[in-house]
Amino acid sequence: MLSAEDTRELIDYLKHEYDEHKRQRTKDTEDSLHLEYAKNVVEFIKHLTTLSTGAIVLQIAFLEKVFPHPHWKAFIAVSLLSFTLSIVASGVAYTTLLPAGRSRWLFGPITTGEMVGLFGIWVSLLGVLLGILNLVIFALKNLFTL
Repeated sequence: MLSAEDTRELIDYLKHEYDEHKRQRTKDTEDSLHLEYAKNVVEFIKHLTTLSTGAIVLQIAFLEKVFPHPHWKAFIAVSLLSFTLSIVASGVAYTTLLPAGRSRWLFGPITTGEMVGLFGIWVSLLGVLLGILNLVIFALKNLFTL
């Protein structure tokens, strides 16, 4: 049978082990969440790049066939430049954020290069939105003048 002092020591030991296990499990969960978030950011960048590339290809392919005598050609030029800017900004974001490793740039102090990468994400998103807006304006103007 255990003495009262041995029982207290055993209880203290078990509490200590439980607290240590809980602390390690919390750290593992946080690391897992950070990694998952970083994967989602990379996927978002890839989707922006794919969307911009597809939009450029479709614009060029269908421009002559759908609108033989287009009006407001400047909107197409701005749209193509916006999608191109989005592709370049996505590439910059991807290459500057990728070396950051375990998503440190999401939850810790960030370097100048990582700041450029995060800025690149916003520029890429803005480029896609601006490209779509200009394409819609161009299409509306030319569809109603056919």
